[in-house]
This record gives sequence, structure tokens and C-alpha cells, in this order.
Amino acid sequence: MIFSTSVRRYLLATMVAISAPALGTLGYLGFIAISDLRTNHRLAGLVEADRALLISGNAIRSDRGKVQTSLQAEDDAAATIRTVLATGQSQVASAVARLTAADLPGQAGLVQAITQAQKAMEARIGDLNAEAAKPKAQRSLAATMPWYDAVGEIEAALTKASAAASLAVRREDPVLAELQAIKAAGWQMRSSYGLQCSVLRPALGSGQALTPAQMQRFGELRGASTSAQSTLAGLVASPGMPASVAAKVTTANQQVTAANQAMDQLVAKLGAGGGPVIAAQDWTSLCNGPFTAIVAAVTGSLDEMLATTAEQSSQAMTRLALIGALLLALIGLCLLSWRGVRKRLANPLVAMNAALARMQAGDVDHPVPAAPCPDEVGALSSALEAYRENLSRVQMLEEQERAAAERRLARAQSVDAIVSDVTDIVAAAAAGDFSARLQIGDADPQMQKLVAGINEINAVVDSATTEFARSLQAVAGGDLT
Repeated sequence: MIFSTSVRRYLLATMVAISAPALGTLGYLGFIAISDLRTNHRLAGLVEADRALLISGNAIRSDRGKVQTSLQAEDDAAATIRTVLATGQSQVASAVARLTAADLPGQAGLVQAITQAQKAMEARIGDLNAEAAKPKAQRSLAATMPWYDAVGEIEAALTKASAAASLAVRREDPVLAELQAIKAAGWQMRSSYGLQCSVLRPALGSGQALTPAQMQRFGELRGASTSAQSTLAGLVASPGMPASVAAKVTTANQQVTAANQAMDQLVAKLGAGGGPVIAAQDWTSLCNGPFTAIVAAVTGSLDEMLATTAEQSSQAMTRLALIGALLLALIGLCLLSWRGVRKRLANPLVAMNAALARMQAGDVDHPVPAAPCPDEVGALSSALEAYRENLSRVQMLEEQERAAAERRLARAQSVDAIVSDVTDIVAAAAAGDFSARLQIGDADPQMQKLVAGINEINAVVDSATTEFARSLQAVAGGDLT
């Protein structure tokens, strides 16, 4: 096995096994935080697009009423028409840019629908200019209805795109779903209430009674508007609804109720004769009265959505920063722990293993590396060093004993050689030859003293015998001196 031959690998694998769950958990939490951050960024883009689409739709819807009012009330309506058209085009372009920047499925089709509706409206601008060129008394709103309806198609395309963005937000975040419900109900109230103005405008301008079809349409729109008011009242009464949104919705409901009452009083005057019941400009002002409050309630809910997504993004960023800091701290702790394990355990064990291998090979001259800390491994290293020192001393004593034995052997051999030489000299002396001498090189002092004594005895005896022999020869020759 890979770990059976290396404690370092085993320790590394153990540390990885211990730290992997924590690293994995932090990594997963970091992934969730990043996902939440991306989701809230996407939701913020969708809410921004929703807001731009609704505001743009509300603007062009209100402005088409201004155009018709200018045709009825102004001698020179061309200037108003140009201003309204330029403003509308700018607002629609801004809304399309927001929609394009948002991450919304089917985005391309929604943008294409708005663009096509815009082109269809632009093709009808000639009808407006033709009516504006006529004297005010000869102008007819019926001739402008194709343009009016084309603007409605743009508003419908914008509303459809807004609904798609709203649906995407509701699917992603239940917290925003309730605010989206307020926005949807508020826009439904605005749409139904505003269409009442369009249905009643011709009759109020002529003073004629409503036709059955007009009365039916007016009733349908009033019912839808009242239903939206009830829905809004129920939503703002729910727990946790921001007070600012609730206040704006309440104001919008009150203003719509008051405007509806004023409409009912005017409708009651229809059919009595006497011409217009209300001037065109006054009717436009009456109709537009609640729009600001309605739009404020809708945009208030959208603002609260943006604030919620911003808060959630901030929380996700805080979580991500905290998880990142914990992850870095854990990685740093793992690295420090591994460094400590290597320094205090793995490296000393490897060094001791290498020292043991050298000692087994007979090399006891190199000391065992000291452990960095006086712990159990340090005690083991010290014990191994003491063992090496003892082994070194034993080896040194063995070498000394071996050298002494060699010296004793050499001395014995030297003594044997000297004894043999002495034996030869004694034998020669016994035969009367005292001229032999012993020659020794390196020998201990006692042996040298013995050899010197023998040599001296031989020299004395040899000298004496030589002198005696000379004397005998002289006597024999008659020399008795």
C-alpha cells in the first residue's frame, strides 16, 4: 500500500481527510452565497426592467390622452404632439434597454413585439399631423383612433413584458411575490380606471347618453377597478407589509374612489341635452388626478422590491465575505498544521530512520539530528542519540582492545625472537664462542636491558678469554712477564 512505506504520506492523507469535510462545507456555503448574490442581482435587474416598462407604459398611455385633448382644445396642437411623441419614444427606448439588460427568458421575443408595435404606431403619426393641421372645429378624434389604438398596442406589449418580468421575480423569491401582487393589482386598477376615461370621453364631450355597449363596457371596467381596489386593501392589511407601501396604496384607493364618484355624477348628467358635460381639458385633469397616486403605489412596491433585493444582496455578500475569511483561515490553519506535523513529527521520524540505517551500516560517527521540540519525538531522538554515543564508545573500546591485542602479539613475537637469539648465543658461548651479539630494534625497555646485559657478559667473557689466551701464548713463548 502507498501508506505502509511512508508515515509522511499517511499523515498528509489523514490531515486531508480531517480538513476535507470542513473545506467542502465552506465551499458549498460559499457556492450558495454566490448563487444568492447572482440571483438577487438578476432579480434587481428584472425589477428595474419591470419598473421601466410600467412607467413607460403609463407615460405613453397618459400622453395619448393629452394628444387628443390638445386636438380638441388647442389651436396649434402640432407642438404638443411633437413633444409627446419625442418623450414617448425616449421612454420606450429606455424601457427596451432595461429589458434587454435583464436576464429574462423569452426576452428577444418581448423586445421584438415592443419594437414592432412602436413601428406600427409611427406609421399612424401622419393621421395626427393631418388632424392637427385642420382648424380646431373641423378636427375629429375618430380619425386619430388608429394611432390611439397603436399606442395601446405598445402599452400592451410593454405590459406583457412587465408581466413576464414579474412572473420571473415571483418564481424566484416568495418575499417579493407579495409586493409583485400589489404592483399587479395597482396596475390593474390603473388600467381599468384609465379605460373608463376613454370610454366616457366621447359621450361627455357631446352630452349624449351612453349607448348600451358603452354602458356595459363602463360597468365592466368599473367592476375591474373596484376589484383591484379590494385586492390592494387586502394585501396592504397583511402582516409585515411595509408602512410606506401601505400608505401609498391607501392614498391611491381613496383618490380612485373620489374620482369614480365624480365620474358617476357626470354620467348622471348625460342625455339631458345642452352639449358637453365637461370641458376636454377638465376631463383629462379629472381622469389623470389619481394616476400619480396609483403610479406612486406601484413604484413604491417596486422600490421596496429593489430595497429587498439590495438587502439580500448585502447579506449574501456579507455571508460570502465571512465564508471566504473562514475558508482562508481554515486553509491557513491546515498549512500551519501540516508544517507543524512535518517539523515536529514527519521530518524527525525520517531523520531518525536515516540515522538508524547508517548505524545498521556501521556508521556511528554522524549524530542523530536533534528534534525541534522536547516532546515524545524529541525524547525518542535523544534516546537514539544516546544509543549512538554508547555504540560509538563500544566501537572505540573494541578498536582499542584490538590495538592492544596486536601490540601484545607483537611483543610476544619479539620476545620469542629474542629468546631464540639468546638461546643461540648461549649455545655459542657453551661452545666457547663469545663473540655473538644480540641486535633488537623496537622492544620494551626491560627486554632491551636484558639484551644489553647479555651482550655485556659476552663482551666481558670474550675479552677475558681473549686476554687469557694471549697470556698463555706468551708463556708458551717463554714470556713470563
